[in-house]
Amino acid sequence: MPASPPPVPNYAMFYVAEAIVLAQNLSFSKHSAVISAFGKHLAKTGIVPSEYHRFLTEAQSMRHSGGYGQRKSVTCEQAQEQMGRGRQLLRLAQDLLGAPPVTEADVDA
Repeated sequence: MPASPPPVPNYAMFYVAEAIVLAQNLSFSKHSAVISAFGKHLAKTGIVPSEYHRFLTEAQSMRHSGGYGQRKSVTCEQAQEQMGRGRQLLRLAQDLLGAPPVTEADVDA
């Protein structure tokens, strides 16, 4: 039986994005609202590079196709790419929020 692809790190990315949005004194309860606010208030204003908003929208899309659609619609390669993007988003949050750095061991644990 072939191995299932690893889960896309949508929830981790969402909570990191939510922390960044909260630091702007904005609060939303839905994933889509947080991602939209991240784009409007952070990416479009130049606070963060726009690629991070794209990372979030693509992770959300993969979550929907992998979680609600066909199980094998997200490949291992796509999931691994999203894991890397999640790490980049975490590093961005650390820089923006002044959080202590997280090591690869912490992220992979």
